[in-house]
Amino acid sequence: MNQSLFDKYGGVPVVTGIVRDFYKRALRRPNLRRYFMTMDRKQLSIHHAALVALAMGKPPPNYDPQTLHEAHLSVAVTGTSFDLMVTLLVEAMASAGVSLHDRAEVRRRLVAVRSEIVSR
Repeated sequence: MNQSLFDKYGGVPVVTGIVRDFYKRALRRPNLRRYFMTMDRKQLSIHHAALVALAMGKPPPNYDPQTLHEAHLSVAVTGTSFDLMVTLLVEAMASAGVSLHDRAEVRRRLVAVRSEIVSR
């Protein structure tokens, strides 16, 4: 049985650290900060951790791509912002010790759900 990237890198503690690092990077960018300023940070962190876990091969038990799409509609994420967020997330993963090969796989998985998140 193949081990997921989620399990390979240590599961929840590592994903939590990656999400924290991602937020530090994203909140330094005014064009990205606007997406997060009016939202409940704790709830948002939980959702982003679930997205990172999904990209690392550990989907939530009740994952539905339509739910992912609906959750992002009101945010109106642009393609440019999505691409930058993925880049910052991959940088955070590099800082957490995720290999280049595995980061490329996560990027590929995130790009695969791009149409569910981008609405502008």
